[in-house]
Amino acid sequence: MQFGFGLPLYVEIKRKVDRPSEIIENPQTIGDHIKRERQIRGWRQIDVAKKLDLDPHTIVNWERGKGIRYPSYYPRIIDWLGYDPFPKPSSPGEHLLQSRLRLGLTSQEMADRLGIDQGTLLRREKNQA
Repeated sequence: MQFGFGLPLYVEIKRKVDRPSEIIENPQTIGDHIKRERQIRGWRQIDVAKKLDLDPHTIVNWERGKGIRYPSYYPRIIDWLGYDPFPKPSSPGEHLLQSRLRLGLTSQEMADRLGIDQGTLLRREKNQA
C-alpha cells in the first residue's frame, strides 16, 4: 500500500551484526570478557543490556574499561558469561575482594556479614591489615 509520496507504508530494515575479525583472545578486564562473549554470540551491546536489565551505555562503558560501580552487577555478569572471569587471586586480599564481588555485596554488606568494621575489610582487601 502506498500513500501520496510513492513510498511503501512499511519498510523492513534488517541490520546485520558484523562479527569482528579479531575477537579478544586474552580478555584482561570484566569489560573485555563481556565484549568477547558478546562478539562470539553475535550480540549487540543493546542485546546484552536487555538481557542483564541494564542501560546500554553501561555496557559501552564497561567495554571501554570503565569500572563496574555496583557490586550487585557481578552475579548477573557471571551468570550471563557462563563462567567466572576473575583471574586466580594472587593474595588473600584479592581473594577476599573477588569473593565479595561474586556475591554482589558492597564492602559494608560484606563487613556486616563478617562481623568486622568496613575499614578493616577494605584494608584486608588491599592486603594492608
